[in-house]
Amino acid sequence: MARFAVTFVCSGNTCRSPMAEVLLAALLTRSRLAEHVVVDSYGTGDWHVGELADPRTVAALAEHGLDATTHRARVVPPDLLGRSDLILCAEARHQRRVQRLGVARPGQVRLIREFDPGAVAAGCLDLADPYHGTLEDYRRCYDDVAAACAGLLAELPAVLGGLSAGDVANLP
Repeated sequence: MARFAVTFVCSGNTCRSPMAEVLLAALLTRSRLAEHVVVDSYGTGDWHVGELADPRTVAALAEHGLDATTHRARVVPPDLLGRSDLILCAEARHQRRVQRLGVARPGQVRLIREFDPGAVAAGCLDLADPYHGTLEDYRRCYDDVAAACAGLLAELPAVLGGLSAGDVANLP
């Protein structure tokens, strides 16, 4: 079975998208879906390329036992639509930028918070950027990302086909 590729996209790839990448990768490992799904992340801007994740991102993840200390920021590659099955953007502006890369398959480029029923009900699908904020802003971002990743994880068995809901275990 080919691995399903999930890519997270934000502005600089130092805050929101690496947070989502690390969190979803951990959830996939706990749920026994890691062998079926590969996760990565990028930024739409190139100003942080090669830099580590923001220290507040690292701290917010560490509070939950997750490690982002090796993450290095990368910019969206021109062939992203061809290499990823599902691209989850932090904001609508990132979604538009990715869609300008070429013809996306239906449902391929979405917003991260579309998988959070609470965000959908509230009509608040853009993921707030904590970059100019405090550690508390990063904690709130983590909570939003965690809700979206949990929703995505619940849908993945159906997307992957042939996997039972029993393969999704140990949700946080």
